[in-house]
Amino acid sequence: MPWLASGLVVARIVATLAVVVAIFGLEFLIVSQVCEDSLAWRKWAMGSTLLLISFILSFGGLLSFLVLLRSQVT
Repeated sequence: MPWLASGLVVARIVATLAVVVAIFGLEFLIVSQVCEDSLAWRKWAMGSTLLLISFILSFGGLLSFLVLLRSQVT
């Protein structure tokens, strides 16, 4: 079952990428609150966008893992 191993690698990579994107998104949100300059709203928007992308990636990783698990069980 080489497709199972490669599928788990893809799910792990997507989940890891989601964590990295979430860290950068939270960093942008924190910096936008600390630095009250004229570009703070852009930093906030970028952080919010990165968090949204992170949620989508984590959902994709979880969904691919569940599909692989279901195909393995049945």
